[in-house]
Amino acid sequence: MAGALTLVARGRPMKRVCNVLGVARSNLIHRRYRSTRWQDGRRHRPTDDGALIDEIKPPIVHLPSSGYRQVWRLLRRERMHRGAAPLNAKRVYRVMRITVYCCNANRSYPVLIVGTKDGLPLPAAISAGVRMALSFVATMASRCA
Repeated sequence: MAGALTLVARGRPMKRVCNVLGVARSNLIHRRYRSTRWQDGRRHRPTDDGALIDEIKPPIVHLPSSGYRQVWRLLRRERMHRGAAPLNAKRVYRVMRITVYCCNANRSYPVLIVGTKDGLPLPAAISAGVRMALSFVATMASRCA
């Protein structure tokens, strides 16, 4: 996109530049005429999740196998009764993932050892007995067959 803006700024016809580079003309026009002080508002948003972490801890302590959706549902109900603003499920998931409250790390999957069509074993990690997701191994086996 920066290359297209440079070419247009140097006097090249916008339609030709957009057609050659495969860029939408509407997007290029928007970027060309926007303010020089423009800043993307989606980046670097400061988030203070300390209060949310304190809200998440009691349901996790009470039932450690709770997933983020169950925790989100409980917090949403509590907040509705208090009259507070509802939470976003994605925010609850992000905070639980960052603070290691999500319990996906301890799952183990069965190992399936399969050879390739040439009679050669799959990568050494699989044939050494490393635990891998069955779907990954099945995908690898179908690619090799």
